Amino acid sequence: MSLPFNVKRMIDTELHFPQRFSTMLTKNWGLIFFNEGNKASHDSNHAVITDTVGVESSVREIEFFYKSKGISPRIYPSLGSNELERLMPSFEKHGFQVH
Repeated sequence: MSLPFNVKRMIDTELHFPQRFSTMLTKNWGLIFFNEGNKASHDSNHAVITDTVGVESSVREIEFFYKSKGISPRIYPSLGSNELERLMPSFEKHGFQVH
C-alpha cells in the first residue's frame, strides 16, 4: 500500500521546522525566525518571504529586524515557483548574495 504524498504539507513542514529551536514571528509577508542565544546559526536566524507583494519593504524590514539584534540578515526560499525572479531585484539592491 502506498501512502499519498502531500507536497503542500512537505513544504509547510520545511518552512516551519526552525520554530522547534527558534522564535517564529508571522508577518503579513512571511516568517521571521530568530534565536538570540545562537546568533551564528543560519537555520535559527532567517526570514522566509511567502508573499512577494511589496517585497522591497519586506526586505527592508528583514534587514532592520536582524541588524537591530546584531544578527546577519538571511532570507531562505519559500519554495514557491519563480520566487527568485520576483525577489532578485530587491536582493541585489540590498546587497544580498544568492547561494
